[in-house]
Amino acid sequence: MSNTVQIEKGLRDVYVERARAKKTSPDLRPAWVGQFWNVENMPQEMFRPPQSERPAKSTCLIQLVRNVPYKEVIERAAEFRPEAREILEKWRLAWERSFPGFNDDPSWNHEKVGQSYVGWTLSQLKWHFDRGEKGLTVKPSAKNSLQAVGLSEKAKFFAEVDHAAGYAKDDPRDSRLHIIDDADTVLSCASMLPGGVTLVHSGMAFRYIGKHEDGLPMFKNVGNVEPWMEHRLNDHPEYWFWPPFMKYMKRRSIFAANRETAAAIIADMAWQGETHAFIKGASSKSGTWTIDLTGIRTVEDADSKLTMLKATDASIVQERLPFTHEQRFYIHNGRLITSACSDRNFSRIDCREGKRLDDRLAVLKVPAINQGAYDRGITSYVVDRKTSAAFAREVRKIAAELKTYGILNYVVDMGLTERGITAVEINTLHYAGPYCMDHRWQARSYAKARKAEMAQLKTRIIDEASRLINCDAETSKAVPSFVTERVCQKTLDEQSKRSTAARADLSHAEACESEAAARVVTKALLHRLATAALQDAA
Repeated sequence: MSNTVQIEKGLRDVYVERARAKKTSPDLRPAWVGQFWNVENMPQEMFRPPQSERPAKSTCLIQLVRNVPYKEVIERAAEFRPEAREILEKWRLAWERSFPGFNDDPSWNHEKVGQSYVGWTLSQLKWHFDRGEKGLTVKPSAKNSLQAVGLSEKAKFFAEVDHAAGYAKDDPRDSRLHIIDDADTVLSCASMLPGGVTLVHSGMAFRYIGKHEDGLPMFKNVGNVEPWMEHRLNDHPEYWFWPPFMKYMKRRSIFAANRETAAAIIADMAWQGETHAFIKGASSKSGTWTIDLTGIRTVEDADSKLTMLKATDASIVQERLPFTHEQRFYIHNGRLITSACSDRNFSRIDCREGKRLDDRLAVLKVPAINQGAYDRGITSYVVDRKTSAAFAREVRKIAAELKTYGILNYVVDMGLTERGITAVEINTLHYAGPYCMDHRWQARSYAKARKAEMAQLKTRIIDEASRLINCDAETSKAVPSFVTERVCQKTLDEQSKRSTAARADLSHAEACESEAAARVVTKALLHRLATAALQDAA
């Protein structure tokens, strides 16, 4: 019998056994024990290798920015962390130069364009409120943020359901630190090549176009976020289907497509002697829960607990393995580029200038709970060069292995457990919190990759130009560099769109070697540019 048939049969048996269990001894071992909490019995097609990433993902960064540098926002963050005022003011100046008068321009205060991260959060809270989840409390940092962006009394009212959306924790990362994060994100663009990064805020896209003499970046509003940008932002790595990564997690993990499947897995765990289960939502930032398996004897029992915790969507069910220390590592183009201490009290101003790999580890003072929505709680940090170096060695192994599968750009969290050094999870570069990371390390890596890609493109464009106008390679080298750079820019932009929207973008080789000369840069454009350039050179 195939694995798939076994699982399907097991699911059918669940409902039969659920009814039978009520009429028999609670100690009777159900027939389905071992069918769900068993990695070997999962359908093999679930273990699909990750899709290879196209070169465009390593050369063009799409970065989410939650805030705009309004005066009130700057003042609120500077009051919280005075030492951040310098980078906050530089951020405001850079934005003012790119978009003069934005702070007083009514169009920037429009609900869509001016909406802050807190505004987006409150729209989510309203959704929960409309479902009847009332009578909850507002966390202090939410009140601060409401004052910072000047939201209405109605918005404050919707914040009463903060807890329902999962934002009210005992010690949440203060939202004002996100403002400092955004300031560093924007300023770091100056280390990129023009066109190499697009910032996304509230449905609008802002392209980096260069920098001023004093080094501050310049941006251009390129309109509404395009579908390919949305796809890139929402593209979350399904690492639970990656056997090369799963082995570094050192704990059993099974994907559950829905609540019913998760309930069957949890019930099976209880019968096999597990005391707790750890549930992580499959969607990005969708929540984590610890479930006490005491008293669970049927799938119905497990289903009731999941419903109570609102863990109802696709999830990853894991055995509980508490972490005591954590560190975050950033991988770009298959290489480890930098790391950060995962202390939630840290931001850019806490980074160690010039130090690519941090030797500080976040200490989880409340590493595990018995039941409910999991929160890392209060964190601090400790300097531990030996452990951080061991983390980095393990990350390099992971990066080398995933690179063979074409996985090049991501963030991996590493933790310390009773089983030693363990991989926690993988996130995307644009969604993972930076903590104390210096964004310039990431920007320089992207700039290096883009520069290399453009150099290869220039060579192929010159070859294509010489073929089109029937001249030898030496003559075609007279094409001015600004021409090839212009064509390269267009090519990379088009590649970026195609790599995400269609999942089938043309690489630079395909673009220039194909008979049609690319669907990316047309022969007509190449012919016109190359001919004009050669005439000018003559």
